[in-house]
Amino acid sequence: MLKMRRIKFLLALIILSGAYQTQAQQTVIKYLSGKDKDRTVKWDFFVTGGMNSNKWTTIPVPSNWELQGFGDYNYGHDATKRPDGGKKPKSTEKGLYKYRFMADKSWANKQVEIVFEGVMTDTEVKVNGQSAGPVHQGSFYRFQYNITGCIKPGIENLLEVTVSKVSADSTVNKAEREGDFWIFGGIYRPVYLKIMPQTFVQRVAIDARADGKFYMDVFAENLKVGDEITAQVKTLKGEKIGPVFKSVVSAPLDKASLSQSFADPKLWSPEFPNLYNVEVSIKRKNIIQHVFPQRFGFRTVEVKPGDGIYVNYKKILVKGVNRHSIWPETGRTLSRKIHLQDIGLIKDMNMNAVRMSHYPPDAEFLDLCDSIGLFVIDELTGWHQKYGTPVGEKLVKEMLARDVNHPSIILWANGNEGGWNTELDDDYAPLDPQKRVVIHPWNTFNNLDTKHYPEYSYIENAAKKQNVLLHTEMIHGLYDGGHGASLYDNWQLIRQNPLHSGGFLWVLSDEGVVRRDLKDSIDTDGNHGADGIVGPHREKEGSFYTIKEVWSPVQIKKPIFDQSFTGKLEIENSYIYTDLSSCRFSWKLINYPLAKESKTTATVLASGKFTQALAPGKTGAMQLPLPPTWNKADALQLTAVDLYGRELYTWTWPIKTTAEFLKKNLPALKATTPISENTDGSLYSIVSDGITYKFDSGSGYLTSVIKNNKPVSFGNGPVLAGVKQTLQSFNHQKSGDSYIIDAVYSGEANLNVKWTFSPGSPVKLEYNYTQTAPANFYGITFTIDESKVTGMKWLGDGPYRVWKNRMHGVSTNVWQKKYNNTVTGETFEYPEFKGYHANISWAKIQAGESSFSVYTDKPNLYLQMLKPQRHSTVFIPHVNPPFPEGNLGFLDAIAPIGNKFRSASTMGPQSQVNQPATGVISGTLYFDFKN
Repeated sequence: MLKMRRIKFLLALIILSGAYQTQAQQTVIKYLSGKDKDRTVKWDFFVTGGMNSNKWTTIPVPSNWELQGFGDYNYGHDATKRPDGGKKPKSTEKGLYKYRFMADKSWANKQVEIVFEGVMTDTEVKVNGQSAGPVHQGSFYRFQYNITGCIKPGIENLLEVTVSKVSADSTVNKAEREGDFWIFGGIYRPVYLKIMPQTFVQRVAIDARADGKFYMDVFAENLKVGDEITAQVKTLKGEKIGPVFKSVVSAPLDKASLSQSFADPKLWSPEFPNLYNVEVSIKRKNIIQHVFPQRFGFRTVEVKPGDGIYVNYKKILVKGVNRHSIWPETGRTLSRKIHLQDIGLIKDMNMNAVRMSHYPPDAEFLDLCDSIGLFVIDELTGWHQKYGTPVGEKLVKEMLARDVNHPSIILWANGNEGGWNTELDDDYAPLDPQKRVVIHPWNTFNNLDTKHYPEYSYIENAAKKQNVLLHTEMIHGLYDGGHGASLYDNWQLIRQNPLHSGGFLWVLSDEGVVRRDLKDSIDTDGNHGADGIVGPHREKEGSFYTIKEVWSPVQIKKPIFDQSFTGKLEIENSYIYTDLSSCRFSWKLINYPLAKESKTTATVLASGKFTQALAPGKTGAMQLPLPPTWNKADALQLTAVDLYGRELYTWTWPIKTTAEFLKKNLPALKATTPISENTDGSLYSIVSDGITYKFDSGSGYLTSVIKNNKPVSFGNGPVLAGVKQTLQSFNHQKSGDSYIIDAVYSGEANLNVKWTFSPGSPVKLEYNYTQTAPANFYGITFTIDESKVTGMKWLGDGPYRVWKNRMHGVSTNVWQKKYNNTVTGETFEYPEFKGYHANISWAKIQAGESSFSVYTDKPNLYLQMLKPQRHSTVFIPHVNPPFPEGNLGFLDAIAPIGNKFRSASTMGPQSQVNQPATGVISGTLYFDFKN
C-alpha cells in the first residue's frame, strides 16, 4: 500500500512537472489594457487640447479619446467640427498615458516584448523612463518592442506612452488622416506583454495549398546550430494529421523553412471553412525550448488573366461588402460581439466576401472570417493619397506579419483610389509565401479591373475586354439609394460575363459616431458617412433584404398558380462548392388574416419539409409535396436553410388574385338612412350612411369627408399624378338607391372618374386614364393630414417600402407599422413609414377618428404613403426621387432611385423612367370611412 502511494505521488509530480514545462514552453500573454470596448482598464491620462484638456485624469484603454470626452473630433478630409457646425483647423492634440504594472520575478531570464495592436497615430513608448524604441507611425498596424532590458522583475514598473494624433510624417497624415472616414486619437486596440524563453518562434508564414502541399517559413530568435524545428499538423480538436516534419539548423539564422504533403486535406472556403493547427516546436538537445501554435487552412487562390479568380480550382463570384471598423459609442474600438454581429449580418445577406476598407481590421475579425467563412481583401491604408516609401515599407511588413496566415484573405489591396504607392507593390510577395495578388482598388492592375461605381453600360462593355473584373466598390448606398436598388439588373449582367468576378457594395454600416459635445447625438458627417446597408447600431434598411434575396445561393422562379401547376418549381443552385442536398427546405400553405381581424399572423393550413439535391452552378426542378387542396390557400411560403442553420430566404407567393382577396375582405356595411344630396354654389354634397362627402364642382375633386361632425383626413382628389389637367365636365345623378358622380378631365392626359355611393356599401371609385409621356410615376393621388396619421395596416408587400428598381426583399403578408418620420441615414427607425408600398390589396390608414380603409381588385397597385422628408444635408437628387403632389397615392408606376455617384437612369433597365403606357389604364378602389 505504501509503495503504491509513493508511485502515485511520483506520477503526480511528473504530471505537474510536465504541465509546468508545457506552460513554460509557450508564450505567456499579460494584458496591460483591457481586451475590447466592453473590457477596459483605467490608465492615467492627460490630453493637451480640446475637451477636458490640460489636466490629469483617467481613461479606459483601449479607446478613442474623443469618444471618452477628450480632444476634438475630425472627419478625415474635413476640418475639425465645432459643436456650432462651424469649422476650424484640424486638431493636433496629444495624449499622455501612464500605467503601472508588476513584473514577475520569473521574467528575469525571459524575453519580454510589449505589443500594441493599434494606436492613432504616432506612438512614443517608455518603460521605467527608458525609450522602448523608435516612435511608431501608422494607426492600423500591430507593432512591438523588445523591452527586456527596461523591465525590472519583481517590482512595479512604469509604462509611459505619448500619442500624437497628427503624425510627424506628412505622408501618414495624407494616407490616413485626410481620408473619407472618421479619424480619431488614442490607444484604441489592446496592449499586452509577451513573455517568451530566450529561444523562441516569433511568427510563421504558411502556404497550405488545395493539393495538400504545405510550406512554412519559421521566424525564430536566438537559434543555435543543431537546434531542431519540428512541426505537427492537427485538427482543431487536436487529432494529429500526418507525420511530424522538421528542419535542423545548420547555420546561425532567424528563419527556417519546412515543407510536407498531406493527402486529401479538408479545404477552406466560405462555404466549408475547414481549419487546422500547426504546432511548431524548437528543440535543443531533445529538450523543447518553445512551442508556437498557428491556425491555417488548406486552399489555393489563382487569378487567371483573361479568365477569372479561382479558389480551390473553382471560379468564384464575389458577393461582397466593404466594412468600416466602427461603433457609435466607441469609434474604432470594437469587440468580439460586434465582429460576430457584423459577420452575421454579412452572412445573413448571403454574401461571401468582405473588403477591409480602408485599413486592416482587428485581428479577431480576421480570425472570425476564417472560422465562419468569408473571402477577404486586406488593405493597406490610403485614400486618394499614399504613404511615403520608407514608412510604407514598414507598414506593409507589419500588416503581412500579422495577417499572412489567414486563409480568408485572397487578395492584398495596396491603398485605395489613387492612394497606392507603386514602390510598395513588390514588397508583398517576399513576405507572402502564397504570393497573393496585389490590387489597386479603383484601377486596373495585375490583370484585375477594380472599377468603382460602374454604370450599367460599363459592365456591359467590359465583356468585350480581356481583363477580369472585380468591383471593389459598387452601387454606393448613400441614404436609401444604391445597394439593393439596381442590384438585380447589375447582378444579372455580371453573371452573364464569364470575365466578371463580382464586387463589393459600399458599405456595410453607416459610419456614425456619438458626439459627446453635441448632447450625445449621432453624427455621420452629413452625407459622408450615411451610406450603410444598416445603421450605426446595425439597424436594417430595406436594401438588406433585397440583397438577401438577390444574392441567395438558392434562386427560385416565381410560380404561376394556374390549373397546370403541380407543385413543380424551377430552381438554381448558385453556390460555388455546396450541393443543395446539404440544405433544408420547408413549405407552408397559409391564409392571411382578414382585414376586419386585429391579428397580423397568417394561419398555416398545411406544411412539410423535404430535401433537394442539385450540384453547384446547376439548374433543375424542385417538386413540392403539396396536398391536392393547395389552391384553397391564400399563399405558398417556401424557406431554404443552409447546412449551418442560417436562413437563406423565405419566399411568399400569393395563390389568390387581388380580386379574390377583395371578395374575402370587402365589408358589408349596415345601411342607416337613404342617401341624400345637396348643392350649395360650387359645393356638391352626398350624405351616405351618416357620412358626408363634399365635392367641388369647379375642380371635380372630393374635397372633404365628414364623420360624426368631424372632418376625416382625406380629400383633394383624385388628382392624376404629375399631370396638368382641366376639368371638362362634372355630373351627378341618382341611379336607383345609388348616387353616381362623374368627372372628366383633359390636358396632358385624359382622366375619367366615377364615384358610386350605395346604401350599406363602401364608396366605390372607378377611374381610367391615359399616360402618353414618360413619367417618374403615374396613377391617382389624394391628400391626407399627416399630423393625424398614427400607423397603417395592409395586405401587400412589406414591411419595407420599395422603389421601381428595388422590388426584391419584400414579401406579401398582412403588415402593421407605426408612423415614423424616418429620414434614412439621419434617423434610424426602420422600416420607414413613408414611401411606396407594392402590390396592395387593402390598407387601413390609422388616424384616430380620421381612420379609414381602402380595398382594390387591381393587381400590381402601389400605395404611396405620404412623402419622405428631404435630408438636411446637401441635396443630392440621385437619392431623392420625386413624389406626386398628393401624399396618398394609388399608383401604377413609381420612381427608381439612384446612388450617390450615379443617376438612376445609368443603372440598368429597371432604373429607367417609366415609359408611356399602351391604351387606357383603369382601376377600382373601395373606401370604407365607417368602420
